[in-house]
Amino acid sequence: MTVADELKTGFEFKPGLEGVPVTLSSISFVDGKKGILEYRNIPIEELALKSTFLETSYLLIWGELPTQTELDAFEKEIRYHRRIKYRIRDMMKCFPESGHPMDALQASAAALGLFYSRRALDDPAYIRAAAVRLLAKIPTMVAAFQMMRKGNDPIQPR
Repeated sequence: MTVADELKTGFEFKPGLEGVPVTLSSISFVDGKKGILEYRNIPIEELALKSTFLETSYLLIWGELPTQTELDAFEKEIRYHRRIKYRIRDMMKCFPESGHPMDALQASAAALGLFYSRRALDDPAYIRAAAVRLLAKIPTMVAAFQMMRKGNDPIQPR
């Protein structure tokens, strides 16, 4: 959303509000007073009723809802990349059972970068592959840590 769009909707963009994060975004729009949350100009209620998690993820990452063909290919890619390396699992086994799951996820996600450290941030294909890998592996890491917290070995996804 541009400043001009903000002005049309009656909202005033006030940069520099002390203690309040403010930015214009083409990804999301929030009006807390009116209870409005939109992603890419689509109300969250519509996404919640009509879209899957992966459709909404695709929308957030690439800016538009996928066609059925694009969604099928995206889901296949996600399934292919769900597994995590045994070294990530071994690292997670060292985390305290009482540790907060978000801290475990943060540490595990950061460690993934060591296995894919090329960091070609000017290469769209690299960026796409990194986004897919991260999106695919997060549920596996969350589930693995939960299993370990209960004293069980994690199970690799099928």
